[in-house]
Amino acid sequence: MIRWAFCLVFAVFAGRAQPTTECAVTPHAEISSLRIFTGTAPVSWNFACGTQPQGGCIKGQLVPGSQELPPTAVGAFGHEQNGWACIFFSGVTGWVPSNRLAALPDQPAVPLDEWLGWYRRPEEATGRKNDRLLLTRGTTEGTLRVSGRAYWYGQADNIHTGQINAEAKPCGRYLHIIDGEGDGACVVNLVADPANHKLIGDDNSQCGGLNVRFRGEWIRFTPSRRAH
Repeated sequence: MIRWAFCLVFAVFAGRAQPTTECAVTPHAEISSLRIFTGTAPVSWNFACGTQPQGGCIKGQLVPGSQELPPTAVGAFGHEQNGWACIFFSGVTGWVPSNRLAALPDQPAVPLDEWLGWYRRPEEATGRKNDRLLLTRGTTEGTLRVSGRAYWYGQADNIHTGQINAEAKPCGRYLHIIDGEGDGACVVNLVADPANHKLIGDDNSQCGGLNVRFRGEWIRFTPSRRAH
């Protein structure tokens, strides 16, 4: 379940009315459709537009450096209106100021070999399967294949599972993977941190059962035969 640290805001951006209409972003395989957040100040975030009883949106903020908006956070870009951009970020669609977004940088480039290997979430629990990702070379030159499974454990042995299995071409430190087609496709974004042998991940909440996420930190490791 997504946890947002929201602060209510009522400002008007650049003297122009904030959009209050619902916006939509269709998953797109082109990595050029993605944006990263810039700056260190909180980002105005208007979401759930068109769903409120009085109309309009829920108004909040995303705080850079927090769990909700780490420095590597990536959003899928849709369209712009009055200086605001419609984005899809971490499973939620909403509006942010356009000047807080930038195209993904293609530098520093991460060699393909630096991506390869097994990764797992840091959390380990006895008797439970841990989330896993495997990155190998793709069938097309310069691409990577990402395959893996994730789990959510509820009460009374209630287990939800999710998976991804698709190929994508990295851009700099970023890898944008789409498994499936249309609005229901599973989308996972990974950001490489080769110096620390880890990835930072996020998804669109469409990669499996309820509450299953490929979100957070993934640490590279060498599995035993029983680990996978």
